[in-house]
Amino acid sequence: GLDIAQGERIYVIRKDAPSNTVVVGPRERLLARGCEVGEANWLCDPAMLAGRWVMAKYRYNTPPARAKIRVLDAGDGATPSGRGGRFAVDFEEPQTAVAAGQAVVLYDEDRVLGGGWIESAAAQS
Repeated sequence: GLDIAQGERIYVIRKDAPSNTVVVGPRERLLARGCEVGEANWLCDPAMLAGRWVMAKYRYNTPPARAKIRVLDAGDGATPSGRGGRFAVDFEEPQTAVAAGQAVVLYDEDRVLGGGWIESAAAQS
């Protein structure tokens, strides 16, 4: 709906509401190697997850992706939910359309380990 002709499909890569800017590009620019997550809600001891392979699901219609977890410094802890925990997800394979504001849930086989809200995605280099 942007009325931009490029000769190939282009996708919204990022939106910046304060500057009223939309960044578009090829599908490859949607790939993310990981993300940082805030407002962590842990259903296990987060220390047991550090450096461990788990399954991470970040979109309801996308299969879970294999990922390693890094527990991060909680910062000032001032969040809407009051939960200040933070972690990073490093995907084994780059994933499409990982975006700030989405939830991410961590699984180990059929058990939910925790989750949180994506704060930022790390673009594929």
